[in-house]
Amino acid sequence: MTTHAPPEPQWMSLPELAAATGLTPAQISQFVPATPTPEGPRFNPHQTALARVVRNLTDVAAPAAAIHTAVADLNQRPYADVLAAADKHPARPRRSSRGKWIALAAGATAALLIAGLIGGAIGATTNRHDQTSPPAAAPQTITVTEPLNPVIPTTPDPVCAEWSHLNDDYRAKRADWVKTDPDIPAGQWSAEQRTLNMAVIPVMKAEAADMRRLAEKAADPVLRTMLQMEAMYMDAYAGRLPTYTPPDDQRLWVAATDFGNAVNSMCYAMRGPR
Repeated sequence: MTTHAPPEPQWMSLPELAAATGLTPAQISQFVPATPTPEGPRFNPHQTALARVVRNLTDVAAPAAAIHTAVADLNQRPYADVLAAADKHPARPRRSSRGKWIALAAGATAALLIAGLIGGAIGATTNRHDQTSPPAAAPQTITVTEPLNPVIPTTPDPVCAEWSHLNDDYRAKRADWVKTDPDIPAGQWSAEQRTLNMAVIPVMKAEAADMRRLAEKAADPVLRTMLQMEAMYMDAYAGRLPTYTPPDDQRLWVAATDFGNAVNSMCYAMRGPR
């Protein structure tokens, strides 16, 4: 019996990827970084799968912050996981009686998309044999033990009061560091900049540990996931600081702060019907 090996995934140019996904070149450039090659910017199989995820998210009107966060997470995962997420289509948000989208904060949307797109895909199809899998960094994972059925809370979660105090405390501890220029790589830091960056690492690691501790006590599973995601990205960013290279490493901090903003929304901004 004759068997045929699956075709090797092909690298694509920007116009080819736009034609294959239906995204505009501007959308691809905004969310999916290309790989420099002697022939010009090209997109490898991992990046073309990421573009398919972006298409799925734009189809459901996901906010840009959510798309950036999902792509940043998937970019650290194996190729098979990205393919699985690309094959999974999130549901479009439902409309209210007035015809407006019922919207969560961008960070909250990102958390739900990551949990739904990525969490539901990983483990289900990572044994695919129909594609070649380029090597990728081992992912950090968060186990969701119950369905994420988001509702707009009418009262803050019991952990919100403690979170507010901790958030204010850690913001104060980072006050000098946040004034540093995020566009300067570690190799070009001045002595003062290096001191500030090295000093903030234990602060971030302590904050991440506190966010994980609060997540264990959170009553709302969505809030719990967002606290876990904030902790994961903050830990990852702290680990990158000694060799910080923008813009890639900075995206981890953007994701961490997006989830922190979403926690704030869950605790204080969301209110029930009046």
